[in-house]
Amino acid sequence: MSILTINLFFEVSFTQFHSSLIALITESTTIDVTHYEDIPDEKKRFVVEDFEKMMFHQLEQSVPDYLIIDFYSDALKNVGYLDKEIAITISPIIEQSRIKDELTFTRILDHSDNEKYLSEWRKALQEFKKRIQPYFNNNQIIINFCELTTKYYDENKKSPILSKPRPNSCLQCVLEPAKRRVPKRISRCA
Repeated sequence: MSILTINLFFEVSFTQFHSSLIALITESTTIDVTHYEDIPDEKKRFVVEDFEKMMFHQLEQSVPDYLIIDFYSDALKNVGYLDKEIAITISPIIEQSRIKDELTFTRILDHSDNEKYLSEWRKALQEFKKRIQPYFNNNQIIINFCELTTKYYDENKKSPILSKPRPNSCLQCVLEPAKRRVPKRISRCA
């Protein structure tokens, strides 16, 4: 179910796009993105929300009926630490902007060592669960389980080979622990 489809059936209280659980549970910081002309205006808020860790404040303010989680950022994107306490998701927005070159990372957590990444991610998942428990019962949490495509069709209905294969194994490394650690009664969307 895409975000567009969800909007047809539900009133969306808020969205938190392009944020890793690891980044979400770290301390917040501020950033002024108004002068980054290479970030589209409609996407600037996603960068600010990741830096300022606004999700938990938004949960408190809106008290939504359901929480829909997609772990794509956790499976595919790196996490950059600005210091020991502050991390951000190196989202596609940041990857494609000069902001990435202007940030000073003390450490980048990437998927080159999946065991290390997953060790930190599991800790973040536990903390995330603690933080959302006041707002949701188990049956109010929906996890979007998915796989990345290994082929696609272009405008000529040809199926070109992906120049960079999508790492489904990495995605599965994130989703499998989530399936085990999140309570069994949680609804799952396929």
